[in-house]
Amino acid sequence: MTIKISTQIHSEHILSEWSTTLMRNCFGKLALTIVIFGLLLATRLAAEKSKPTNPAKPVKIKVAQFYNPNNPEGGDTQRLIQLMRTNPEIRLEKWGGITLPSGGAKAALMMSIAGDTAPDLGLSWFHIVRNEIKQGFLYPLNEWIGDDTNGNGQIDDDEAKWEGWKKIKPLWRRVATINGKVYAVPWSVHTDLAIIYRVDMIAAAGLNPNKPPATWGEFLYWCQKLTDPNKKIPGAVVQQGQKAIAIPSSGYQWLPWIQSQGGAPIVQIRKSPKTGKEYEFSSGATSFITPDGEDLTAVKPQWHANFASKEGMKAAELIYKLRWMKWMINPKNKEPINLSAQDIQNHFVMVDGEKLEFSESEIITGVGRPAYGQRGGSQSDLLGRGEVAMTITTISDLTAIGSRSGVDPSLLSWKVGCHTRLDLAQKDKESFKSRITIL
Repeated sequence: MTIKISTQIHSEHILSEWSTTLMRNCFGKLALTIVIFGLLLATRLAAEKSKPTNPAKPVKIKVAQFYNPNNPEGGDTQRLIQLMRTNPEIRLEKWGGITLPSGGAKAALMMSIAGDTAPDLGLSWFHIVRNEIKQGFLYPLNEWIGDDTNGNGQIDDDEAKWEGWKKIKPLWRRVATINGKVYAVPWSVHTDLAIIYRVDMIAAAGLNPNKPPATWGEFLYWCQKLTDPNKKIPGAVVQQGQKAIAIPSSGYQWLPWIQSQGGAPIVQIRKSPKTGKEYEFSSGATSFITPDGEDLTAVKPQWHANFASKEGMKAAELIYKLRWMKWMINPKNKEPINLSAQDIQNHFVMVDGEKLEFSESEIITGVGRPAYGQRGGSQSDLLGRGEVAMTITTISDLTAIGSRSGVDPSLLSWKVGCHTRLDLAQKDKESFKSRITIL
């Protein structure tokens, strides 16, 4: 089950209902080659309009994603097959590059670009598409989408010649557009990022799996109740006992902690040309009107990492506690007791007015352990063996998560929370619930 944290990650790619319309418009008049590998990237049309073409000869388009002849039942493939049936002048071919061990997801594509064997149509990611544009890998699509006639650097609705462009969210359109040139057609993808936990381990610790934590304080309490450093785990590569949660190393999996505090990992600063005053906007903002009514849309933004903000520091503090907090178990009632540096130095702690002495061996460090890519150390490995009771991952299919971790899917479930912005002055209301949209 998930603690009440969830992230909606929205990026945009191709092949929605309107994408085939664009492809028909693009490729029906194709005397050039489109290299689209983007958010739905329209890439470098290595286009040679000057070369004559034989109208009777089908135009062949190499597709890196979306088209899989070996799986004709797939939704994307079916739409593309129908596209070819209604447009016999178009012939799609599945593109395949060489595989490079440990070369990363983009290695084959980069090699194909260098060797002039890149696909005509493909997929890129929102966070690297602009770098690919700057390197000249992608071809602008304005001749099919529209032109920036008013000079604001974007293709507005009244400038779009392709109706599908108007259906795309303004934020996604901005990502794919630089200086009025459109290099990609966004494709919407939805993913939830959440904390998954094993119902059996939660119940065994005396906790209610149907009532997950609502605050960070409750979450840390859960983590302490789920930690047993002396427990022997069968099959563990390195015996570290049972920890509450696997802490992933991927940076994006840390972002929801900041956002659940009401913060923004990245902000943009726009400076008023009239007053010289700087205004801060969120990374996903599409309107840039100041409190004084000044429109800063045309002002080039300065992007700043916001990790050192109050919200970011609170999130970092939580992750630090998960890994390094000092605490012990009260021998009388088996409840966790948090220890300060002074408590550890004194070798005693005051509990309800009573002095409780303890030894070094009774001090427990942290409630989580890092997940890593080495043998037996992945999040799925740790969750499957019971070395952790919780982990952070994307959720789409519990059966698939259970298969990866070797856990019966019936022992896994989640409860998605709703978005909340919290008053940081009210520590008791630190919400662990978050529903976030990330570009």
